[in-house]
Parts: sequence; C-alpha cells; structure tokens
Amino acid sequence: MAARGVLGRDPLPDGVSRPVPRASAAYRPSHEFARDARFTVIIPKIVPQAIENDPMQTMMWVRREELCVSETVAAILYEWGDELPTEAIVDLARQCWDEARHALFGQVALEQAGFPLQALEAWVGFGMHALAESPQKAFAHLSLAIEAGAMAQPGGKRGEWEYCRDVAKTSSDDNLSRF
Repeated sequence: MAARGVLGRDPLPDGVSRPVPRASAAYRPSHEFARDARFTVIIPKIVPQAIENDPMQTMMWVRREELCVSETVAAILYEWGDELPTEAIVDLARQCWDEARHALFGQVALEQAGFPLQALEAWVGFGMHALAESPQKAFAHLSLAIEAGAMAQPGGKRGEWEYCRDVAKTSSDDNLSRF
C-alpha cells in the first residue's frame, strides 16, 4: 500500500504512512556498463572469431548482446521519470522484456552450439553510448537509428528470417533443431 500503486502515483490510503527511507541520497543508476570478471568485454562491436564464419551463430550472438539494450531501456524508463504517461511506461516495460527475451534466446542457442555464456566476448558499447545522453535522446537513438535500421529492407529482420528458412533450414516447427 505504501508503494502508491503499480506506478507509484496513487495517493496513500488513509492511515498508511510511507516507511523511513533507507538511503539518504537519491538513487541514480550507473552508466558504466560492465560484466563480471567471467567475461571479456568489448566496446567496438566485433563478432567473436570463434563464430565469425557461421552466420547463424553470429545472428545468435547479436541476439545475446541485446541484454545491453534491455538494460538501456530499463535505465531510460527509470530516468525519464514521472512525466511519462502510463501507456509509455507500459510500452517501455514491454520493450525491456522483449529485449531480454531476445538475449535469452541467443544465449540458449549459443549454449546449445557449445558456447557457454562467458565463452564469447560481451559487447557493452550501445549502453555506454546511449546513456551518455538524456533518456529522450537515448530512446530516440534506439528507436530511429538502431531498431528502424534493423528492420530495413533488403536484409534486416526479414532477411534473417529468410536465411533461417532457406539456408539454415530452421523454423519454429523444428525449434531451431540445428542448435
């Protein structure tokens, strides 16, 4: 009840008081994107040598690296603040989950191909670049420069789908049996 509803915007019910804060300073998420000591972190987005000649594994590595995008969207959502309408909060939360889902998809496919999570370099450059800006600019960059470019034709997501269907011979029917 003291959370003031799902979005933290509802009035406190009668007789309910907020708990005493445990921190004295306002929370600010770190803009230092990093991974723990198990990982080799790279800033330029260079496909790891171990998979660079395999288009499907490269595609799955790119999916795995969308974890950085999920983290970036979460920070954008947090830092944008109370000026966001509820619909935008829901949309950004959905995108955050969607990017995390992509990352998990890539991770599972790579692990099934024999590459444990920490075996391939982790790219963190997008988050470092995007969060140097305001949340509005970071989201605009993600939406217009990254996502729109990934959907462009020819190639783009449709090109990836066609590669999976026609060359790698994978489909949702066989759950990417190659992996």
